[in-house]
Amino acid sequence: MPTGANWPVFFVRDPVKFPSVNRSHKKHPQSNSPDGNMDFHNPESVHALAHLFGSRGIPASVRRITGFGVHTSKLVAPDGSFKCCKFHLRPLQEIGNASFNEATRLVGVNPDFHT
Repeated sequence: MPTGANWPVFFVRDPVKFPSVNRSHKKHPQSNSPDGNMDFHNPESVHALAHLFGSRGIPASVRRITGFGVHTSKLVAPDGSFKCCKFHLRPLQEIGNASFNEATRLVGVNPDFHT
């Protein structure tokens, strides 16, 4: 199964910047708490941040998320011909997003609600 995310665009186009994106949202290794000094600021990330912090950025549950493929897959036919394909997954239930108030309540109850 290809890997995916619940937003349609990614934070960076330049692979060199990828490690900085990864570190920016992890918890501090010594305190296991979010660290405000680990922010990632990059102008090309604005489109991804708009999705992440918009109303679609807070999934109501894992079962109601739209999945956008991250990688392109190569589908090969028996005769050796191939097509490049990107998979996007739609939930059978309608897409569901938590409101800001509901998300705030869930964070207070269980900060790792979706994991």
